Amino acid sequence: MEDRDVETLARGGTMPLAPFDENEFSLRAEANGFTIAQLASEFDAVRQSTIALIDNMPQTAWTSLGQVIGHEITLQKQVTILLGHVAHHWEILKKRFAIRN
Repeated sequence: MEDRDVETLARGGTMPLAPFDENEFSLRAEANGFTIAQLASEFDAVRQSTIALIDNMPQTAWTSLGQVIGHEITLQKQVTILLGHVAHHWEILKKRFAIRN
């Protein structure tokens, strides 16, 4: 799930969104060449833009229907999935790097 999915649904996009292969994408990310601070900064920038995108959605957009990977979904449900996805990755990082809240 990506920000583009949220924006497409919110703006009334009717084209079905293609699946996203994170394994294929990550092969070319070369993330090992960045420091944790650089990755955290990038994550924060994306997070802030996502918050701004969600905060600025018109009320009527929340019930917009669209197609994501062959499934009909509302913007509200897509945002819920997006937030859960972030929480999932945060839990992985906490375990992998012994991060405490």
